[in-house]
Amino acid sequence: MLSRSSPRVVVVFSAVLMACSEAQSPMGVLETAEATSSGVRVQAPAFVNPKVMNTLTTDLGVLGSEMAAAGIGLDGETEGTIVLELPQQILVRSAYLYWGGRWDDADASMINVEFGGADFDVVGDYIGLSVLALGEADSYSYRVNLLNYPFLFGPGTNTVDVTVPADLGIDGATLVVTYDSDSQGSVELRDGNDFAYLPFDAPNDATDLQTFDVAPADVDRVGTMLMIVGDVVNARPSRIVIDGGAGPVSLVNELGEGGSGWNGSEWDTYFAPVTIPAGSDLVSVQLYSHDDGTGTEPASLYWVLGALAVKDPERRQGGEGCTPGYWKQDHHFDSWPAPYMPGTLFSAVFDDAFPGMTLADVASQGGGQLKALGRHTVAALLNGASSGVSYDLSDGDVIAAFNDAYPGTNGEYEALKNQFEAYNEQGCPLN
Repeated sequence: MLSRSSPRVVVVFSAVLMACSEAQSPMGVLETAEATSSGVRVQAPAFVNPKVMNTLTTDLGVLGSEMAAAGIGLDGETEGTIVLELPQQILVRSAYLYWGGRWDDADASMINVEFGGADFDVVGDYIGLSVLALGEADSYSYRVNLLNYPFLFGPGTNTVDVTVPADLGIDGATLVVTYDSDSQGSVELRDGNDFAYLPFDAPNDATDLQTFDVAPADVDRVGTMLMIVGDVVNARPSRIVIDGGAGPVSLVNELGEGGSGWNGSEWDTYFAPVTIPAGSDLVSVQLYSHDDGTGTEPASLYWVLGALAVKDPERRQGGEGCTPGYWKQDHHFDSWPAPYMPGTLFSAVFDDAFPGMTLADVASQGGGQLKALGRHTVAALLNGASSGVSYDLSDGDVIAAFNDAYPGTNGEYEALKNQFEAYNEQGCPLN
């Protein structure tokens, strides 16, 4: 939501917007270790006396080999519970809690966190400011590493209760945990505060382009992009553009109500897969306030965090696999490996053989030929991405095989289905 006359918070990411000196900023100077400024941006002239916007991004660097995240919407609420499942046999490297919002001249750095019987008022680092036009509430964002408090995160279910001040209307909070596991890889986090709204005109219709360096490999890989985004009301149009080196992929209207990362009104914790071809050494992502041609007002949005996890190529022993019947069950949804969620659109991962259908929809559908291939393709994808399944193929292998076969003949669909089916029925090691 754009216009706000009363205090309110939303989380934002990526480029940290800041045009304030220490004297101008209501909360002092940003902590800018390893930060770089990308220059000054000015709001559209249609707004009276627009303020200057400046963008700053903090790169937290590489933290662990894998990541997990969960969020909670707090719009109109003062408390909520974040539930995050972590796999076995890991070593937690960081546990960052993010929150933020839109309000004027207020300090929302302190919130209450309860975990494992411990209860603390935690103080977040002020990581970003987007200064908007006069009459519009500015946006701010905060981050705290909960490992600096006596909280012990680990394998299994981690339940965090968050209580926020009632007079600030914080919109949401997200817990991001990075960890080391048996899998080799890297996780890079970039955070801040970047606001976008289409009526502001370019360049303020989009967040700044964020780039992540990756070590090139001699095989294709699939990375996981995590984004924390605030201020998307209902299902107002937005667009995410990700490029892992194979060309930009546009994800339209994935944020807001109905999206796979929606945590509640005006808060999203969104995962997206990104294909990284052999030899590619750079991944980029950018958010847009979007006109989808329906007449719906484009979303106003903030970007608070962007994180990229990439696993190193590994030799697979194979010999295990879980069936579509396993993966489609609601009580097994907690076994789905990021970035793939039951609500992720099939077309966000593969060529669009099943328009409008999610991965869970495709895994659950009946029928033969292409539909049967779809069921076993989703199962193969999840098996290949799961650290708990020693599958014969990687998720990147599965994506490439399906996209090579589709569109094709029924005979080609049947042949690939039979291959995936044989792998999927080798025996499921998951509960």
